[in-house]
Amino acid sequence: MLGGCAVSSGGPGGRSEPPPPVDLYGEVPDFTGVWLGEIGGQMGELGVSKLGDTRYYGSFKSDDGAIRFVLNMKQRTAPDNSGQATPGNLVTFDWQDGQQGDVCSAQGCGQGKGWVLINPEDTALSGMLGFGESNANRGTMSFVRVEDTPE
Repeated sequence: MLGGCAVSSGGPGGRSEPPPPVDLYGEVPDFTGVWLGEIGGQMGELGVSKLGDTRYYGSFKSDDGAIRFVLNMKQRTAPDNSGQATPGNLVTFDWQDGQQGDVCSAQGCGQGKGWVLINPEDTALSGMLGFGESNANRGTMSFVRVEDTPE
């Protein structure tokens, strides 16, 4: 349970793992939109809005409404064939739920770090989430994009 500070290996101050390397696709990946999936076993919805060239705002809400947090996201870049920094398939983020003192007594439980990769088709996200300074002690995250369907 994310809000209840049920931490996987490493505890709240666990070791941070480096995110995977950035890959470049033919088109710049599109992280914006609504995504359905899970973070650390909690099913829910992730909304991502663009703030700037490589900056995003994310908001996760579990299906039962018990878990809500926001993500400050930054898309990583890599040099393209001409050496120009180009946005890639990796976003790193800081998250917080604003309840650090209310929900959990362990340091770092109301905030943390993580990363997510997008697939070449812009239809799926997968990554890791952690508490405190770690990005890998909470668990995995995986989402699929919600397609807009005419009503």
